[in-house]
Amino acid sequence: MKKATSLLIILPFVLPPVCYAITAGEILDNLEYNYKTLDSLSCIISEVVEGSWGEVESNYYIHLRMPNQLRMESTDYSVITLASGGDVYTYYPDDNKAYYHTLEKFQGKAAVEALFNFLRESFNAEYLGLSDNLYKVKLKAKELYFPYQEIYIWVMKEFYIKRLNLDDGRGIIINYSVSDLVINPTLSETLFIFDPPADCLFLEGGPIGFQ
Repeated sequence: MKKATSLLIILPFVLPPVCYAITAGEILDNLEYNYKTLDSLSCIISEVVEGSWGEVESNYYIHLRMPNQLRMESTDYSVITLASGGDVYTYYPDDNKAYYHTLEKFQGKAAVEALFNFLRESFNAEYLGLSDNLYKVKLKAKELYFPYQEIYIWVMKEFYIKRLNLDDGRGIIINYSVSDLVINPTLSETLFIFDPPADCLFLEGGPIGFQ
C-alpha cells in the first residue's frame, strides 16, 4: 500500500510564492530611520533646474557628521557652506567673502525627524513600484499653496535616496541625483573648520547654501 504524500510537502511546489508589497509609508519610515541613525555620510549631489530658459546644472560635494556638522562644496570650488554646532558660514573664494549665520537648533537627527513629519502631514504618498531597480514614491501636496505640488523620490533597496524630482506645477522642475554615496565614512575634523584668508570680508546674514 502506497503511503499518502503530505499536502504540506506538495503545496510549496504547486502554489506561487506570496510576494510582500511594500507601501509608501514603510519606505518613508525606513528612510527616516536610516538617516537618523547614521553617524556620517559623504556623497556628490547633482542638481538640474529646468525651466523655460532651459537647464542649469550644479554639482556639490557633501560631507555630513551627526549631530550637527555639515560641509557642502561646489565641485568648481565657487562656494562652500560649513556648519558646525550653531555656526554657519557660506564662503565665496573668488570674492574672498563669507556670510555668517547662527542657527540655535541645527541638529541633524531632529532635522531629519522634522522633515519626514512634514512630508507625512503635508503630502499624500503613493508607491509607484520599481523603476531602474529603485523604489519610486510619489508625494502629492494636500494644499495648493505649497511651492512644490508633486515630489518623486527614487529610493535604493538599502533605503537611501538616489534621485529626487520636485515640480512646482508652474513650469519649474528641480532634479537631484546622488552618486558616490558612502555611509559612515571617517571624516576629518578639519573638513568642518572654517579657516579663511586673513583679509576675508565677513558679512552678517545673506545666503545659506548655494543660492
